[in-house]
Amino acid sequence: MDNKLLKSFIMLAQSQSYRQAAEKLFITQPALTKQINLLEHELDLSLFERDNHGAKLSEEGEMLYQNALVLDEQINHFLCVAKKIRTGKTGHLNIGYTSSFLNIVPEIVNSFNSQYPNINIKLIEMSSIQQEQELLKGRIDLNSCV
Repeated sequence: MDNKLLKSFIMLAQSQSYRQAAEKLFITQPALTKQINLLEHELDLSLFERDNHGAKLSEEGEMLYQNALVLDEQINHFLCVAKKIRTGKTGHLNIGYTSSFLNIVPEIVNSFNSQYPNINIKLIEMSSIQQEQELLKGRIDLNSCV
């Protein structure tokens, strides 16, 4: 199901007016009508009772409304996490370091963690030669060799 259809369902259920829902969604009334009809067809359910006063959730629509809100929240969370991953603000960072960097590693990690709290850092002490090999194999993302 298209997330756009879910948002249209929720907005129409909340506003009970095609005109108001379309305005809030920044689409035309015919476009909203088409989306609601498509969702109803896809679900094989009548979600709204329509009359001259607007659109009110049908019994089936009432049964699905709370689930739609939960699903919309989950989709929004999913998209937020995907954006964090895409922009490098969450994930894992494996760092190889030599013992000669031991005195500055905590300061660097603390500084990095304050800016990127959702990135898990794993520190691995190894020789410079091992760091090069692990970088080439993709087992570490960063090394302390300069």
